[in-house]
Amino acid sequence: MKQQLCSRCGKRPAVVFIQKLEDGKVIPKGLCIQCAKELNVGSINQMIDQLGISEEELDQMSQVTEIWTAWI
Repeated sequence: MKQQLCSRCGKRPAVVFIQKLEDGKVIPKGLCIQCAKELNVGSINQMIDQLGISEEELDQMSQVTEIWTAWI
């Protein structure tokens, strides 16, 4: 089964799933952590802060998942 990529950046695996209302229709969206954080989706920023994940660590994780996703 192929990993769903982020519907915003198209680079990293989608790990946060939301539903967006567009033109009266519910559209499912999958976002990577980086994009979800940038869009301030739900409580993702709070969870990242509580886990003590730095911006540098988040960038490193994103780079690794990009490489891993491309390899699969």
